[in-house]
Amino acid sequence: TEGLATWEEEEANPAWSRNMRVDLLNAFANDDLIPVRDLNRAFRTPRILFAYYEGGLLCRMLIDDVGFSPMIRLLLAFDRGLDLDQAFQEVLGTTPEEVDRRFHAFIEERSFRLRRTQFAQRWLTPQGQNGPLGTGGGPGARHRVLHAGERVPAGARGFPRQVGAVA
Repeated sequence: TEGLATWEEEEANPAWSRNMRVDLLNAFANDDLIPVRDLNRAFRTPRILFAYYEGGLLCRMLIDDVGFSPMIRLLLAFDRGLDLDQAFQEVLGTTPEEVDRRFHAFIEERSFRLRRTQFAQRWLTPQGQNGPLGTGGGPGARHRVLHAGERVPAGARGFPRQVGAVA
């Protein structure tokens, strides 16, 4: 329901958008989008604002794909006591995992305008876990510019915080 409310806000007035595109690209680049199964739980975490934003985008994708009526049918299915898997299968004919895959492709497609932006993404290699981030401290500490859509290297401990952007 929160995703629908967020979608509706932006439909009524685009200026009301939370406009968390930088957070979205960082989450996308770090493979940290919130899966559909975890979205409700995210509203009780420090990622609450991002959960609203992602929920609104998820609803935008679904409404663009299948129209608004299925959103009402999903709400009615949940009201009848169906769980996420049952409701998605009954109304959308798919699974939450397939919706996650479609959402990932949707975000990748929508981010084309921002792909030329560089994001300074810092991380520590496994050897530098004890060194403070950004101070060069600790053996093995590393940082470099991570371009939108690029993933944090395997084995690195990423920090999905955007610390600088250059258009």
